[in-house]
Amino acid sequence: MQKKIMLRLIGLIASVVIIIGLIIGVKWFTGFEDLSVVEDKMGRYELHDERKMDYIANGNQTKLDDENIELINKEVHYDSNPVVLVKNIFDWKNREFNKSHKKGSFVGERTTKDIINERLITGCHDDALIVSSILRHFEVPCVVVDTVGIQWVSDFNDKSTEDFNGHVFVEIYYDDKCFLFDPTLGKVILGYNPDQQAIPTTFWLMDKKGFYVLHKGLDPDNYGITSLKDLCISMKMAALELKDIIVEIPSNDVISINQIVFSK
Repeated sequence: MQKKIMLRLIGLIASVVIIIGLIIGVKWFTGFEDLSVVEDKMGRYELHDERKMDYIANGNQTKLDDENIELINKEVHYDSNPVVLVKNIFDWKNREFNKSHKKGSFVGERTTKDIINERLITGCHDDALIVSSILRHFEVPCVVVDTVGIQWVSDFNDKSTEDFNGHVFVEIYYDDKCFLFDPTLGKVILGYNPDQQAIPTTFWLMDKKGFYVLHKGLDPDNYGITSLKDLCISMKMAALELKDIIVEIPSNDVISINQIVFSK
C-alpha cells in the first residue's frame, strides 16, 4: 500500500514538473503575436544625434567596399523597420553562408569583406560583424557587444576549466528604442538597457548563467581587441575582477526573431 502511494506521489510530482516545464518552454520559445507588441517591450533610450552618427560609421573591420555594397543591395531585402531588417539580414546570412566553428580563432583579424567574399562564418564575432556592417550600411545605428560567460568566470576562478567562453551580441537603436540581438542564434533580448552589464543567456548550453559585458564598439579593432590572445587576456582580467562579486542576471524576455509575426 505504501509503495503504491509513493509511486502515485512520484507520478504526481513528475506531472507537475512537466507542466511547469511546458509553461516555461512556451514563454521562452514562442513569439509575440505582433511586431507592435515586441516594440512596446523594447528598452527606451534617447540616442543623441552625435552618438547616432558615430554608430552609423563602420570601423576598420566592418567597412564595406563597392562590390560588397552592390551584393548587399541586390540580395538583402531592405525594410524601413529595423526589426524586420535584422530578420532579413539574419535569414540571408544563414541561407547564403557556410559555417566553420573556430572558437574565436580569427577575432580581430577577419573583416566583413573577408566574410562576404569567402561566404564563410567562423564564429560569433563573424556573425556580429556582418550584421552590424549591413545595418550601418542601411543607416541603422548599432554597436558590437563582446561578453564573457558568467558561469565561465566561476569555473575559471575555481580552476575547473582551461577553456574560454563568451559570446557576441549587437546593440541596435532606432527612434527612442533599443534592443539587443544575438546574431548567431537569432534571439532578441527585450527590455534591454544599454547600461546593464549582465545579459541573460540565449541558449543554456552556451553559458547557463548568462553573460557579462566586456567591450562595446564598432568592431573588435575599435575596442582594442586585435587577436584571440587579446580577448583571452581581457576575459582573464574580467574573471579576476568579478571573483568576489555576485552578478545578478536581469529577467529580460528572450524571443526568437523568427517567431515574431511581422504585420504591415
